[in-house]
Amino acid sequence: MTDLEPAPAPPLPVLPVEQRPTHDPYQVYLDSLKSLESKRTMKGALDRIARTQTGDPAATGAWQPWWLLRYEHTIGIRSTLVDYRDPKHPNGYSPSHVNKHLIALRQVLRVCWRMGMMSADEYERAADVKSLDVHRLPAGRNIHRDELAAMLKVCAEDEGPAAMRNAALIAVLYSTGMRRAEAADALLERYDAGERTLRIIGKRGKEREVYISPSAVPILDRWLSMVGTRRGPMFRPIHRTGKIQDGPMTPRAVGYIADRTRRKAGLAPLATHDFRRTHTGDLLDAGVDLATAQRLLGHASPMTTAAYDRRPGRAARAAADRLVLPSPESLRDEEPERSET
Repeated sequence: MTDLEPAPAPPLPVLPVEQRPTHDPYQVYLDSLKSLESKRTMKGALDRIARTQTGDPAATGAWQPWWLLRYEHTIGIRSTLVDYRDPKHPNGYSPSHVNKHLIALRQVLRVCWRMGMMSADEYERAADVKSLDVHRLPAGRNIHRDELAAMLKVCAEDEGPAAMRNAALIAVLYSTGMRRAEAADALLERYDAGERTLRIIGKRGKEREVYISPSAVPILDRWLSMVGTRRGPMFRPIHRTGKIQDGPMTPRAVGYIADRTRRKAGLAPLATHDFRRTHTGDLLDAGVDLATAQRLLGHASPMTTAAYDRRPGRAARAAADRLVLPSPESLRDEEPERSET
């Protein structure tokens, strides 16, 4: 290390059990999150930060002294996340992935302040670590109509309740644009078959209505006839014996079903969120105004909805299509005759 290089942030001390506070700010923060998906995501981020701070590959964020973090620690955590490389991430974490960790870090620091474990000045200084300001194109891709048809076809070719559930799940994901956590939490008592409406709880506990498209209703009805009840989870786990379970599915199980179905259909990789992306793009292509699409999707900002609009990209492609390379034959035709000397 040269004299010009900054010294690394000192590691935080490991608190003896007798010095632990009455309540763990890590757990208090996770308990404040309403959705299981958010809890899983933020828990993973804080556990990963704890491992980078302690050097212990088995560490979690539980009972870590977050309230002792100062600016030199938080900026060091940011630097570690930016510079991280491993075989799974040879090019490092994406800016959005790093920023997700910084959000979790700021929030657990805020909980420490609210619990009286940090002064306002200590909290503001430690939390004053900037997110990465790097523009990346949105991840994911659109699902083409023939791909949707191929996934529904492989479900139709199978027998049993699992195939019917999987077909209904794919039809509902596309026709409503629901997130996978919203699909996992969907309840039958909130579904009005006559109006084709389903009331769901989205991010930050916001409730909204989504609409099942007429083409998806017969597929959903076949599955619901097998469930045989009007209450409880709309989509349920199925035992290997074929028995439909009473409990709900997890968001990860929803993603697994979508991925397994696309693999059986021989399609390129896609994420569960790509159903939402395709739903939004198809709405806007069909002439639905941005405000209506925003309301259906539950976006807080119209800018989020506009990010799924395919029309600007298609206009740009049409503009690029106006450029035509000259052919080699045309170059030979235009070649001037050389004078003999």
